[in-house]
Amino acid sequence: MTQDEIRIGALLRAYSPKPEGVDNLLQNLLVAVVRLHNAGINNVQIGVWADKDNPAADCGLTYNALCERMARSTVFRNTRAHESTNGDLFVTVLNDGLAFQHIYGLSHSLILSWEAASYVDLDLIGKMKQAVCDGALAVGVALPEIAEFVCQGAIMNTLALWNLNELYSIGGFDKLDTKPRYADHYAESNAGVGEFIPLLKLAEKHQRPVYAVVKPTQQGTIEVPSERKELQRKKLESKQRRINGMLKEIGKTPENLKLTLMPYII
Repeated sequence: MTQDEIRIGALLRAYSPKPEGVDNLLQNLLVAVVRLHNAGINNVQIGVWADKDNPAADCGLTYNALCERMARSTVFRNTRAHESTNGDLFVTVLNDGLAFQHIYGLSHSLILSWEAASYVDLDLIGKMKQAVCDGALAVGVALPEIAEFVCQGAIMNTLALWNLNELYSIGGFDKLDTKPRYADHYAESNAGVGEFIPLLKLAEKHQRPVYAVVKPTQQGTIEVPSERKELQRKKLESKQRRINGMLKEIGKTPENLKLTLMPYII
């Protein structure tokens, strides 16, 4: 695939458990979309997690508020939104978004948390495109907060690029990684690290390394809202345990993850 054939669309997730947090979330999404535009990514899909059976999901107001903001602001002119009301944050919202991106004829999906958009610039996108031209089907970004995991084969959708057709061909993100329907699952569940399951499937399908890692040049930061900082701490502290637990669940080892890695980091 040549760089001219690469058509990237961004896929973000959004939710606000409390009504008073919706306006701030919308402003953060606007800032993220502007940063994506500045990096040459003009097609943006935003998935709102609004599972009515999960207390950690959206309060039910974000999707309509987002649609209203999109109708008024030219910043959102190439942005679309979908609402996932029956499913989880890690699998359902993303797979729903991938389906839309597939329909739009995009070749790649840049999945990211809006908090990580500050790392996205033209240079990073250029590195990702080069990795794709060199044969990568997925590209992880070694952000400071998660670099140790990403560089060992545990790709993370905090910021990652996926070949859309290839990911779609294996069914998208695996249901085994589904977020449980309670607010704080990090102490008991392995969910939330299973992005590497489709990566392993792709490596097995093609019988070769398919995963490249790039380093950001933009000095960004993952800005976590104050009400989610304690949950974020538990999330990061439990990463390695959950990675090991998920690998055990699927009968794989850390060595299997390393075998997905292409032999360079740029």
